[in-house]
Amino acid sequence: MRKGVEMLDYVVIGAGPAGVQLAFFMEKAGRDYLVLERGRQAGTFFQTFPRSRQLISYNRPPVPSDDAEIQMRFDWNSLLTDGDPDAPKFRNFDKDFLPKADNLVTYLDEFTKQFDLNINYETSVVNVAKSDDVFTITDQNGATYQTRNLIIATGGVPYIPDIKGIDLATDDYSTVSMNPADYEGQRVLIIGKGNSAFEVLNVIQNRAMISILMSPTSLRLAWQTKHSGHARSTLIGPLDAYQLKAINCVILDADINEIRHNGSELEVDITYSHAEGDTQTDYYDRIITCTGFKIDTSIFDDDTKPDLIIDDRFPALTNTWESENVENLYFAGTLTQGIDFQKAASTFIGGFRHNAQALFNVLEEKNHDVAMPRENLSGNPDDMARHIAKRLTMSSALFFQFDFLADVLVYENGKFEYYSGVMMDYAKERFANSELVIIISFLWGQPDNNNVLSFQRRPTREEADASVFVHPILRAYSSGEKQDEQHILEDIYGCYVPGSFDRFFTKSHGEKRLGEWHNYNQVDVIQEFVEKRIAALRKDRAA
Repeated sequence: MRKGVEMLDYVVIGAGPAGVQLAFFMEKAGRDYLVLERGRQAGTFFQTFPRSRQLISYNRPPVPSDDAEIQMRFDWNSLLTDGDPDAPKFRNFDKDFLPKADNLVTYLDEFTKQFDLNINYETSVVNVAKSDDVFTITDQNGATYQTRNLIIATGGVPYIPDIKGIDLATDDYSTVSMNPADYEGQRVLIIGKGNSAFEVLNVIQNRAMISILMSPTSLRLAWQTKHSGHARSTLIGPLDAYQLKAINCVILDADINEIRHNGSELEVDITYSHAEGDTQTDYYDRIITCTGFKIDTSIFDDDTKPDLIIDDRFPALTNTWESENVENLYFAGTLTQGIDFQKAASTFIGGFRHNAQALFNVLEEKNHDVAMPRENLSGNPDDMARHIAKRLTMSSALFFQFDFLADVLVYENGKFEYYSGVMMDYAKERFANSELVIIISFLWGQPDNNNVLSFQRRPTREEADASVFVHPILRAYSSGEKQDEQHILEDIYGCYVPGSFDRFFTKSHGEKRLGEWHNYNQVDVIQEFVEKRIAALRKDRAA
């Protein structure tokens, strides 16, 4: 354990999955870093949350490929290890599709030990100050640590909405009892309609007299929105009881105007969201807030506090995960979700592990003159198309972080260079002066009838822009201006190179063998798009 260190390359606060992921990359690069963790081991957050002790991040031990990178597409919980075959894999710690949180804690502990990461445990940060471009971090024992680059990789604290009388709420998600017997015969109001609210509802609904889930906005289901942080089908069984009028639980869209005591009861004034201002007063025995988490800014000096967004829940960040108002203050993990709020998967390990790698690459280039990883490609459009198709098939970064992280094909200084796993907005800014930039990512479509379970597919390359499933999209830019885009026909398995998922069962599409189908509908389309953009580049240069 290092105490009272004068100056480090990096200090990371928090040894959750994001902090451990960054530590892995820094350790491998030989950087002078230190992670400060308040708990006795990594993953302290997951010793408490989720309260049900069951994760909703999927785990698939049987995977359809032996390729390590493809396997990560089916693994929402393992950290990146640059393909190290001996690295711990989460699927070896838990075999269930919906794994246990305790097993994630065990996995993270084993990961930190195997790679001998520099972590100070039982170290609570009580103050962060900045002077002359140097951060000084003070722990509970008065020891100080200094760095020019500070990364906050903590979880959050419960977010409590601004409601008159909210202090009368009996519990919040972090403290509420998960013993069903404690709710026998009670009238319970749960504020919120996210996964934590349903997690609590599933515990109490068998014993409570009635349970109400309430928030101003309508319930958003993950299978409709494609955002893994919205309400998941594994938790929303009580919806059946509501729709079939069992009346043991009710889900309401309403503003809560005030909460107050009325004898032994809690009196709640509400205004319905979709009833022309209709109001009502209800009575409850218990009120529970399940309204998500927010950043804890109490450790920061006033002049070091990051600006906040989205009801002051998340830091305002640049396209390199840096605070907008505090230079060299970076963020990793779930606190970064404000930058792609309710879109990609930055709320889950499967998403933010790739954000952490992209952040590390930015820091390496900025602070250590290590060029961002790239590959030189030949100018042959067929070779480039097959390289792109292979990345679309293999990359878990693109697959998890759809329309947020991207690969980038750039023509600069007479050569084609290929960058992998870059934030899209960062790529647009970095390559704003380049003659040809093709940004490659995934995108979800939307059916005409808004029914994701029953819709008419258009399985032809000419109508790829009507793809409903997640599918690739190529966008071409020149000197910062968008020139063209090309949708690539969806593949339900995310396979764009024949033979990559050899354990799946599809052998043909229509009259075409599988390889022919992939080449005609996907690889050839990519090649034609690349050829078209190169031709436009040559035409512009000749003009």
